[in-house]
Amino acid sequence: MILSHIPGRIRIQLPGPAELNPSLALLEETKGVTAVQANPRTLTLLAHYDPRVLPPEQITGLLEKTGPKVRKPARRRGPSGMRTAKRGMASCLGVSLMAALLGREKIHLASGGLFTLLLGYHLYIYRKRLFL
Repeated sequence: MILSHIPGRIRIQLPGPAELNPSLALLEETKGVTAVQANPRTLTLLAHYDPRVLPPEQITGLLEKTGPKVRKPARRRGPSGMRTAKRGMASCLGVSLMAALLGREKIHLASGGLFTLLLGYHLYIYRKRLFL
């Protein structure tokens, strides 16, 4: 799967560790590829290439020969409600700061409390990513 691509640089996620070494060797031998880095921990390849010599479609075509089809990434989505929680935290923070500047202590405390609740929800949802 193509994780990122700009002309001259492409990062590709491989489906498994068996494809890492053959894909690395194939790209190193390809004309137009100037540098290749493999990351076995994340199963990714980072290839620097000359876009005038080698179009990115040809790179993905070569990699399809060593393993499963290389595809464009699906749009990533976080857990449901996260966008709302993040926007709510940003809004609460803004209201809390404005209330503090204007001397409105009750509004400041209420929005700060709501911010804390939304932050707790956020941390609960992302607990596995944060506390490994």
